[in-house]
Amino acid sequence: MTNSKKSMPLNQRAHKERLIHFIFLSIYNYFLIPLAQCLLPLVSLFIPKVKEISRQQKNIWERLDPQLLKLKPGPRLWFHVSSAGEFLQAKPVIESLKKLRPELQILLTYVSPSATKWVQNFSEADLIEFYPFDSKKNVRRLLDLFKPQAVVLVKFDLWPNLIVETSKRKIPSLLISATLTETSKRFSNTLARWFFKSIYDHLSRILTVSEKDAQLFLITNPHHQGISVCGDTRTDSVLQRQAFFASQELSPFFQKLQKIYYPILVAGSTWPEDEKILTSAWKQFILKIKPSHQVQPLLILVPHEPLESHLLHIESLLKQHQLSFVRWTHWINKTSDTKPHEDVLIFNQVGGLAQLYRISNGAYVGSGNGGVHNTMEPAAWSLPVLFRNTYQNAPEAVALVQQNIFQVVHTSEELTEKLNQVLLSVDLQNELGSAARQYLEKSQGAAEKSAQQILQLLNFSNRPY
Repeated sequence: MTNSKKSMPLNQRAHKERLIHFIFLSIYNYFLIPLAQCLLPLVSLFIPKVKEISRQQKNIWERLDPQLLKLKPGPRLWFHVSSAGEFLQAKPVIESLKKLRPELQILLTYVSPSATKWVQNFSEADLIEFYPFDSKKNVRRLLDLFKPQAVVLVKFDLWPNLIVETSKRKIPSLLISATLTETSKRFSNTLARWFFKSIYDHLSRILTVSEKDAQLFLITNPHHQGISVCGDTRTDSVLQRQAFFASQELSPFFQKLQKIYYPILVAGSTWPEDEKILTSAWKQFILKIKPSHQVQPLLILVPHEPLESHLLHIESLLKQHQLSFVRWTHWINKTSDTKPHEDVLIFNQVGGLAQLYRISNGAYVGSGNGGVHNTMEPAAWSLPVLFRNTYQNAPEAVALVQQNIFQVVHTSEELTEKLNQVLLSVDLQNELGSAARQYLEKSQGAAEKSAQQILQLLNFSNRPY
């Protein structure tokens, strides 16, 4: 009798979780997916990124046929990524897998147009295609065509139908570089937590970035047998890319910047809230140092998306603070190396951030709705790194803030103070930058660990093909 009483609440909770999962999936499949399919053509008329999504989703099935015909015999792994960031996390894992088992056929799908330039020339993938709407029909069709031995997802890019349909077919699925924070809706909101618990239960293995991530996943899914710590594969990717760029000759344009400006602060992936405090702080910084130091400081603003509306917003802020500025596409056409006068360079092209970090003396990393952007990239270049108090999404940022290596700013006044400390002291730049770089070097190896986990799950280690 006692056992029955104790089990009742658990049974009721499990019933509620199943009911919520059913309701959410029903809303997703019978309302949200059809609504998105109807609205996409209309929204694409006004938003360029949505227009590109609409364009890439056309003729997916026709594009797949010739790619499938070119596939060689052998086991197939389906890697699905959301955007460029997730692809860069998957990339070193795919490369490790190909090195260990060259016969593996890698099928790669992605969602965001921002990933296109990264994936299109990726030679280790045997098939590359845009992901269609995550409807049951589309997912079932893809599974029929791909016939994967496993599906690998990255970070928290969890498409419900892809995961559920894969589980129904008893195809192993893994989430690599998985993260979960206490502030995430997937953890803090009761309904979302119950829904995602059922999604996580469908995954064969969850390979987390840190021990804390693993503990939080075990709180949501205490009976899951496949949760383990493997680290962040992004570390391997960032160090790999930094080594590649460091081996290349620096572009003449970047050499020119390095020659005529000092100190240089690169603000990468900025959003309006970042630009608001940056412009104010930069004005105060140059007013203080120009007369006494006889230098020509430069702020290079790299907006997250260089849309014309965003660029005009930045220019309006700079005018308010009486800061001189020029766009990158105009600056590269200048011929004189003498008498520079720009306070701010607006980098209005996609790409090039790694080269900019290479010539800078410090980095500010912007924050969007999901939190701070890539703080590892400037750390790989041994730079002191600053950002706003929105960094809980990035485990490396949390760890390095706790060690007083990464610097957090809350106001423009605080940012001005930090700039005075960091940009005017080569010793402090070297100290903070070296510590950040060493942290990354000690954290690498997650890609190979993840690859081994995938092979172990599929028993590929000793299986001939």
